Amino acid sequence: MPLQAIMDEVSAMIQVGRRAAFDMTSFGPTAARAVGLVRAGASEEARRMLTGLRKRLYEFLAPRFSARVEQLEVKMNRFGTFLRTDQGRLHLERIRTALRKGDFQAAQLELRRLEGETTRLEEELGTLGQTLEQVDLLTAEVERMGGDTTPALLYQGKALDAARLGDRRKAEGLLTTASAMLLDTLAPLMGRELVRLTERLKALRAQGRDIRAAVGLVRQITVDLKTRNYTRAVASLARLREEMSRQEETIARTLAEAAAAAPASSSSSSSSEVTRTRIKGRGTAVAVSTSAPEAEAPKEEPLPPAPAPRAPPAAPARAEPPPLEIRAGRSYLLFEQRAKRGAQVYLKLKGSKKGLFLTTTFPPRITEDTPLPGSEVVWLSESPGWEDALNPRMLEHDVAARVHAFIREEDAGAIGLDGLAYLISENGVEKVEKFLKSMLDTAAARGVGVVVTLAPGGIEPKAQARLESLFDASS
Repeated sequence: MPLQAIMDEVSAMIQVGRRAAFDMTSFGPTAARAVGLVRAGASEEARRMLTGLRKRLYEFLAPRFSARVEQLEVKMNRFGTFLRTDQGRLHLERIRTALRKGDFQAAQLELRRLEGETTRLEEELGTLGQTLEQVDLLTAEVERMGGDTTPALLYQGKALDAARLGDRRKAEGLLTTASAMLLDTLAPLMGRELVRLTERLKALRAQGRDIRAAVGLVRQITVDLKTRNYTRAVASLARLREEMSRQEETIARTLAEAAAAAPASSSSSSSSEVTRTRIKGRGTAVAVSTSAPEAEAPKEEPLPPAPAPRAPPAAPARAEPPPLEIRAGRSYLLFEQRAKRGAQVYLKLKGSKKGLFLTTTFPPRITEDTPLPGSEVVWLSESPGWEDALNPRMLEHDVAARVHAFIREEDAGAIGLDGLAYLISENGVEKVEKFLKSMLDTAAARGVGVVVTLAPGGIEPKAQARLESLFDASS
């Protein structure tokens, strides 16, 4: 396969993962190093790196898509008792065919269609459909933790029998009883599971890992357990497990890379000397920051010497952006990967007034770096796990309605929007441009400040120029 085709396939797989709200941060550095190798002319080494990355991406995406498909198939089976599910089953078959071929883009497209069909069927069933979903979710979680689901399953079976006889009211009552029984079983199990996962988090922290996102999830789960919001607690627990697995996989991969790099570093005196210098330098940085273990030092060794001078030029421009004159009621577009500077500008615009901060990043990752007092923090995500979330694909409806309702409030001071590139990937440039124009015009008329962050290189230059022209200033 041509090298460019492999690069395109890897890029597409990473984009698919991001659109599915999976954490793809561990794959980005390897992809960037491969691009550096291509630019340096080291095509064969780049090919090997990209081939390995493609395999890792497949191993990462395939089980996650399969798990989601299995969840939706359970729903289809449940709904099949009450309604015709022919269209949903057609989407299921197409997803499985796409996954067998490794075509995650086609799988994601069909998955969205299946989710839409599931939502339609759920709405048609009304309260009964929501209760069915809750019972399925709780049953899966209790079984995962080794709890006894037999009594609840007996009630569920009776409910399905009642539904087949056309007695929906009785079916709903029996399902509600099954749900209550599962919750009583789940509560102590989740408490013990949270204690166990907290111990694992302590071990990760001792190894120098960044566990702030996981700590935020632990806090959220604790609140949900206290308020008996078990459905959201289950969703947050799933995200916590995934985050911890990602951290542990990163450690294992780092150690493997270190072991593989050791023989190479001793093969010649010159390469050994370079390796010792880099490890020593990085060891010093670790000793100062205490943010990462020394075992991670060899991670960057695959970087070739040639492309090193080419990579840095763009970094200083982002690390030391030109100073902005922040004025209340104005709008700003900032180019940065994460909303660190954006959050600071937002706070200055907000002052002592109320603020609305919308982000495509899990909110604890933002607020632990920069607290946002006096703010409504909204997570733009399809995943549950945060008390205030909006679907990013409902930009022209739910998101726009929330923004304009806030602007009309008397004490509104500022709006922050983090993750513009992701919104564009979900909705397209034209819809996002229309949304921004409406928001900025309304905010300007009411004297509400706006700051939006966009990842550098996240969109095409022409589209970026169009969006940039909407703002009072950019940096």
